[in-house]
Amino acid sequence: PYTLNLTTAGSAISFNGAGNVNMGTTTAGTGTKASVSITTNGALTVGNTIAAVGVATGGAVSLTGANVTQTNTITGGGAGANGTVSITATTGNITTGAIVSNQSVTLNASAGNINSAAPQVGVITTYGATANMVVKTSSTGAADLSNASNTLVAGQVVQFTGGNLTLANGATAIALGTTNSTGDVSITNGAAVGLGTGGGSAAQNIVVGGNLSVAAVTAIADNVYSAFNVTGGLNLGPNGAATPTITMNAARQNGSLAPTVNFGTITANGNGAAVVLAETGDMDLGTMNATTLSVYSLTGNITQSDKITTSVSTGARVGGSTATITLGNTSNGFTSLSLQGGSDASANTSGNTTTAFT
Repeated sequence: PYTLNLTTAGSAISFNGAGNVNMGTTTAGTGTKASVSITTNGALTVGNTIAAVGVATGGAVSLTGANVTQTNTITGGGAGANGTVSITATTGNITTGAIVSNQSVTLNASAGNINSAAPQVGVITTYGATANMVVKTSSTGAADLSNASNTLVAGQVVQFTGGNLTLANGATAIALGTTNSTGDVSITNGAAVGLGTGGGSAAQNIVVGGNLSVAAVTAIADNVYSAFNVTGGLNLGPNGAATPTITMNAARQNGSLAPTVNFGTITANGNGAAVVLAETGDMDLGTMNATTLSVYSLTGNITQSDKITTSVSTGARVGGSTATITLGNTSNGFTSLSLQGGSDASANTSGNTTTAFT
């Protein structure tokens, strides 16, 4: 294979070749024209550092190979220095090391997997206020970005297309943007997690063929303009011993312009915090644990497949005139209960719970 060691002082570095390539230390310096672009149709191995640091512009690092294996740090900009990082595997897999970027990070393994041999080791760090991350695998592939030391800038939007995604992050709030997953999506964060982003016609929607699971510290909340179609189930709860408020209420926002929201079976654990859930069609409640629980179905029925435990109140409401509410689990623990709307409603509760019905 080729071995490339390339250095400039603030200019562009570009290589377009064939066969396997090993990257030596490659530095484009600092400046508006500093960039690194490496393309080959063979395997690309990054065992040494690659860096390009922009100013107002520049700082792009772009790597393309049949497979890309990274074991050393790639830097595209940094704190206060413009830059981006893009890694593309045209026919196979990506293995990531440490990545530092001021703006976007793109990991495109649309024909394969990302970190399939072992969980993510290198940490991803982003800085810019408009930073975003785009992750792609094949429709049957998986992306493992599960290193809890990842440090994505506050407000970072992560977009995913492919099979399965596992994502972890440190103590900054992040959002899941446009998602088209045939499998499961799992997010663990050390702060808040937003689901969906954008407004009006620019809203970013979420489609998950399996389960969408989110664990957060402070809050889990949907974007009021984003549509959801989660086929497997929605699992929301705390990261560790946290008490995140859970608010998934987009189906009831913006009147006739409200997005369509369907979740599958919902499990929500506020761990001592409030939970609000709304769905366009039928709603099936799994395990619920909250201080106050408020659930709404605009056009369908509300049923449950596991118990509800609330310390303050439980409220269930349906919008359809012929809809029903059936909370039949005999282990339910209600302090107070309100069932509203539809043609028929019923509930069971454990014998150890004092319940006021309205």
